[in-house]
Amino acid sequence: MDGTGILARGREGNVIDRAISLACALMWWPCYPLLAVMQITLIHRPTATYYMSAERDAVIAISTTRKGWHVSDHGSAAPGTAQGKNLRTALLPHLTEQARSDNISIHATAANAKLAAL
Repeated sequence: MDGTGILARGREGNVIDRAISLACALMWWPCYPLLAVMQITLIHRPTATYYMSAERDAVIAISTTRKGWHVSDHGSAAPGTAQGKNLRTALLPHLTEQARSDNISIHATAANAKLAAL
């Protein structure tokens, strides 16, 4: 067997799956300018401050709300390697000290139960 049968079978797919893939591919390009504007707006919003680790491998966003500070978005260059944890460990003592002195509450949104327990 020369392997062409395997390749041909690999291209077979459900009609609905192919239609969804085609729709996503076609809708991506018209939506791209809107997505770019949304990202720029989110990054430059005046109520958010982004903190980056010294190694420049993790970032966390702190937004101001009526209720206090909201720790919302965070990301790292390599998820699962403790880069985000290291940034939180370095940043949170300073944030909590400042929040206590200014009598501001800190709220957070956790991505999963493990992070919520921190």
